[in-house]
Amino acid sequence: MTYSIKRLREEGHFRLRNMDGVDSLDVFWAEALKVKRLYIEDTGVYVAPRNTKKSEGEFAGLKCHHNEDYSTELQFVGKPDDIPSLRFVTFRVLCLPETDNLKTMSFSKNSYAPGRPLNERDQLILTPVQMRHIICAYPSRTFKFSYLSFNGDQSVELVSHRKFQIELFDCRFLDKGREIVEWLENRNMVEIFDYFDFYYCDCFEKILTFLSRSTHPVFKRLYANEVDVPSRLSHLVAGANVTALIVNIRFFIYDEGWRAPILQAICDGTFRPQSLEIQFRCAPIHGDYSREERQAIGRFLSKLFKIMSFGNCSLKELHLHDFNVRGIMQDFKADLADMLQDNRSLHVLGIYSTARPLKLPQITILHAAAKHPRLRKICFYPPMNDAPRSVDIDFIQFWLKENLSRNIQFKDFGYSDLRAHLPIWQKIVLSAFTEDFDALRQVENERFRSHLLVMALATFRHMPDRIYYLLTGNQDLIAK
Repeated sequence: MTYSIKRLREEGHFRLRNMDGVDSLDVFWAEALKVKRLYIEDTGVYVAPRNTKKSEGEFAGLKCHHNEDYSTELQFVGKPDDIPSLRFVTFRVLCLPETDNLKTMSFSKNSYAPGRPLNERDQLILTPVQMRHIICAYPSRTFKFSYLSFNGDQSVELVSHRKFQIELFDCRFLDKGREIVEWLENRNMVEIFDYFDFYYCDCFEKILTFLSRSTHPVFKRLYANEVDVPSRLSHLVAGANVTALIVNIRFFIYDEGWRAPILQAICDGTFRPQSLEIQFRCAPIHGDYSREERQAIGRFLSKLFKIMSFGNCSLKELHLHDFNVRGIMQDFKADLADMLQDNRSLHVLGIYSTARPLKLPQITILHAAAKHPRLRKICFYPPMNDAPRSVDIDFIQFWLKENLSRNIQFKDFGYSDLRAHLPIWQKIVLSAFTEDFDALRQVENERFRSHLLVMALATFRHMPDRIYYLLTGNQDLIAK
């Protein structure tokens, strides 16, 4: 039996009958967006577009929009003294069958007023059991939560099923993350999670405290920002048992002491993350860096490179993303080259820039990298030249052949303007070893050699004689 929608007395108000007859979530959403209020059967609960004004004494239990499109936002509204009905209708709607059009579902409430204590109306209206059903029954949906609070049981449901891969923004935890930490402690030594990135959430201190005392790695990537991590927690970040720490440059330069405990830990070898990744891209809300900020960035990088030159430094990877800071490039290149001469720990260096002073080939940087005792991989953005100059190609290929234990990689990180140029430079690297296939067997770095072999097999897939030569000539690598 199909559903029906009946017009009510007040203009724009309708009632939906037979919820079970609605074919999909998309069908329901389309019907609700057409009217001011869509009452659900006889529950007293209605669903309305975002611009519909609530009457006095009504309560919006949840807001939800699809696929990052705020024009699709619906609010679930009921009476504060009948939360069970509001919860029942919300859950029932969210359990409707999905279609291929639905990719992201974002839940929110109103943003918090500064200093206002949390109350029951801030909490996510769904029970832990209902959360578990929605998260697990619809694996293709991406979930995001904003301006909501969670009790301990709800917080565990958030992290346990998607392994922290649910996006949170400005959310509050009634226990400050205690239940999440207990769940993590029970999982420690069992698995390593991909990343932790709860933005503007108040559970950071308990999470960092746990990470700093954990004897086993917990996350591959820890994202930290200047708001969630005040200066007093910097020592916890330095001691976090994670593979990589990922921050924006503001995380350092907006701190009065430039996160001194972190820099000191890098200097003396007690910094536990193996990799440090710093993002330099300015968010649109901030605009470009001011002159004072650019100078502060230059001074910070100079200090970072200086402490990385000390013998106790154990940092294995350094990645500088979107590094296009004007006015400091020449000093940056000189400081970087000096650091590479003295550093003994780096295995991977990433300098991702489209700035003209860092345009390839970076002869000074590559010459310094060639003398480094442990550096095995250097990463860049693919240059965006329409036609790479032959002199640049010759230098890159010569450097690769002269440094068979080292690897140059080009990465686009999904940026469309870089993606178009990536295949050109990948082929330039590959051709350094496939013009003479014997050169491929001489590559000392087995990971790089494996990468080149896979690329070569794909490139020559329609040439059986070359495929045969590649396979027979690299049996020692394949056997491993």
